[in-house]
Amino acid sequence: MSLLTLASPARADESPWGFGARVGGYGFREAGEGGTTWEDCRMNGEGLFAEHRVTPHLFLEGGLDQYFADAATPMDRISTIGTVAGGLRMFPGAWVSLHVQVGAGVELTRVSMEGHRRSDALPVGFLGLGADARLLEHLRLGLNVRLYGMGIYEHEDTAVLDEMEVEPAMASQGQFYLRYDL
Repeated sequence: MSLLTLASPARADESPWGFGARVGGYGFREAGEGGTTWEDCRMNGEGLFAEHRVTPHLFLEGGLDQYFADAATPMDRISTIGTVAGGLRMFPGAWVSLHVQVGAGVELTRVSMEGHRRSDALPVGFLGLGADARLLEHLRLGLNVRLYGMGIYEHEDTAVLDEMEVEPAMASQGQFYLRYDL
C-alpha cells in the first residue's frame, strides 16, 4: 500500500477549517551574463493563513504575509501581502497530499533608499503547487512553490526613489508551513 493512499476515515463532525503559519522567501527573475537567476530584490518573511475546505478536494485560502528585503540589496523594502486563493487537493486525508493553487491579492509595500521613502499598493497574482505530510492527526507540514506576477522597482537607471517606475515582473517563492486542521 502506498503512502499516498493511506487515508484516515472522514468523520461527520470534522471541521472544514484549518489554520497555519508559514516562512519563506521570494526573488524576482533576473537575466544576466551567466543565465537567469531569481535573486533580484530577495525578500524573506513569514505569514499566517486560514483554509476552508469546500469539498474534500476543493479549498479556499486567505493569507497575510510580511516580507523584508535581504540585507544584500541596495534598497530597504518591507511588504505586507494579503492574498486569497482557490486550490485543488489531489489526495485529501492521505498521509501525503499534493495541491495546486491560483490566487490574487494586494501588496502594501514601503521602500527606502538613499534617504528617500515611498509607499505603494500593488496587485499580485500567483500560480502555485505544493505538498504536505501528516505529522499528527490534525497537524500537517508542507511546502508551497509559487510563481508570482507582482511589481518590482526598476532601480538600475536612477538612484532617486520618486523617479523609479514600478514594473510588472515574475517572482518565484518557496514557503514551508505548518497547518492545524480543526
